[in-house]
Amino acid sequence: MNPIVAFVVVMAVWTVSEFVARKTKSLLSSLFVASLIFLVGFLSGIFPEDLLAASSLLALAGVVVGFIIVHLGTLISIDEFKRQWKTLVVGISTVVGIGVLLSIAGFIFGGGRRP
Repeated sequence: MNPIVAFVVVMAVWTVSEFVARKTKSLLSSLFVASLIFLVGFLSGIFPEDLLAASSLLALAGVVVGFIIVHLGTLISIDEFKRQWKTLVVGISTVVGIGVLLSIAGFIFGGGRRP
């Protein structure tokens, strides 16, 4: 599929989902509506299987995510971090816990460690 057409289709889906979210006053979130549109589009064959890959958005996301994380980190002051220390501890604990659980699941269901 042509990358420009694929990009336009993906952006049209996001535009429709954002429009629905605004009209319903976010009763239906834009992410939910976009997910439904993509689900129906892929299952019915309206969208080609390589739509997201052809749109080049997956490659862009790999680059942009780092910038977004750094930007979000600069928005929070040190004083705010001190006031929200419990949230920080819960977040770090969650990431560590998920890593441990995934390692255990990989060891159990993945056949153990491989050299």
